[in-house]
Formats: sequence, C-alpha cells, structure tokens
Amino acid sequence: MNEKKGKYICFCGIDGCGKTTQANLLMKSLYRNFTNVRMVHGIKPYRFSGELKEVAIKNRTSFYEMFSDELRTMSFVLDMVDVSTKIIQPSLEEGNIIIGEKDFLDTYIYASLLGTQETYIQFLSKSMIVPDIYFVLDISAEEAIKRIHSRHIYEQKEIAPKEDYNIAKKARKKFLDYGSKHKNCILIDGMQDKQTVHEQVMKACYDLLYYEEIVDK
Repeated sequence: MNEKKGKYICFCGIDGCGKTTQANLLMKSLYRNFTNVRMVHGIKPYRFSGELKEVAIKNRTSFYEMFSDELRTMSFVLDMVDVSTKIIQPSLEEGNIIIGEKDFLDTYIYASLLGTQETYIQFLSKSMIVPDIYFVLDISAEEAIKRIHSRHIYEQKEIAPKEDYNIAKKARKKFLDYGSKHKNCILIDGMQDKQTVHEQVMKACYDLLYYEEIVDK
C-alpha cells in the first residue's frame, strides 16, 4: 500500500503583489478537476500574535507601538510554525493539494528586515514544510505601497511598519534573489493583469499534478 502524499503550492512576494487573489483563482480552477484541494489562509489562526494583540487592546494601545519589531515578527514566525505542524502537514499526509496564500518564506524575509535575528528564524524554519512550488509574484515597490494604502483606506486598518516603501524595496530584492536560486520557485510578473498571471500559474500546476499522476500509475 502506497503512502498518500499531497502537494503543497504556495504564493509569495511582497505585500500587495496579489497572493490572495491568485490563490483564490487557483482554488476555484483546480477544484473543477480535483476534489482534494484545500486552502490555507496565511498564518491563521493567529495563536501567538493574536495573544499579543489582545494584550495591546486591553492596554488601549497600538500593537505596533507596544511590542518591538523583533517580538512581533517572532510571534508571526511561531504562528506559521503552528499552522504548518497542525494543519498543513496532516492535510498533506491525507493526500490533499494544499494552496497557501502565504508561506514561511514571506515571514522569513520580512522578519529579517524588521530586526529579528536570522539565526532564530533559521532554527524555527527546520520544522517548516518546503512547498513543491513557490509562485513568486513580482511587482514594484511603488505599486505594492499604492495597493496596500488603498486597501487599508478601504478596510480602515492601521499601516504596519513592514508596509513601508524602503522595506518593500529590500524585500522585493530578497524574493527575486531567492527565486532565481531555487528550482521549486517560479517567478511571475505580477504587474500583468490577473487573468494572465492565473493562466501561467495554472500551466505550472497542471504540469506538476498531471506529471505526478502519470508517474504514480
């Protein structure tokens, strides 16, 4: 009896690049042919960072003002580890196709830019699951900030420290560097219209999924 093995497909890139949009489009498209498709929404539930936010609320202050960059980012790292071990790994063992709208790579890159020591993140990353495909959606830092600010005005949310032009610019370079060095990364121009991006994503996914199906048979 062969052990079930699922596939893990993730979107990554600087904030505002379209990860959630493309993950939702992929989910709808794959579900037409595969019934075992599951979506993982970022690092939810916010177990560790959520507790810090509750403390900030009780003290009637901002989450970003009350806690240091390092403490906040470490709480997000721990949230991602928690989701990976409790949700992603069991679902993959059941043979599901997992679509992640955010991966540990995003947290890793932003955490290092916001002051968290990389040695801590590298240690925690050992427990993370490496995706079969990383789709790195690339957009300019200028476009990212424009999209983020428009979204926050609509949702009436506070701008986070990482949603800064200089941070976005540095993060973009790190994503591009990572994408160019790893075979499981596919770089896509996120400045294209969303349907064009989706078509490129679908082609790569079907190449992966149908190839595996043929090999298994």
